[in-house]
Amino acid sequence: MTEQCNRCRFWKFVTSGDADEDDQPYGWGWCRRYPPKVSDHMASITIGTPDFRQQYCRDEMANEIAVSSACLLPATFSRDWCGEFASVEPEMPIC
Repeated sequence: MTEQCNRCRFWKFVTSGDADEDDQPYGWGWCRRYPPKVSDHMASITIGTPDFRQQYCRDEMANEIAVSSACLLPATFSRDWCGEFASVEPEMPIC
C-alpha cells in the first residue's frame, strides 16, 4: 500500500465545490495527526491590536473565538505524505 495522506487514518478529506469523496486522489484535506497550531498570519488578522496609547482589555483583544479562528490544522494534498503515516485499514497479524 502506498503511504500517502488520503490513505492515512489522521487525514480528513475536505469537500469544496464539485469535489466529493471519489475525488480523494486529487483533492486536499486536513492532517489531524497533531492538534491545531496558532498561525502567525491568522493571529494577526483575528486578534486585534490596540491603538497607540489606548487602554485595552486583553480579554477583549484575544477572546476564545479569535484565538480559535487563528488555529489551523495543516492542509495537505491527498498524495502528500509527512512521514507519520498510519493506515486506515488495520494491519493483518502474522501467524
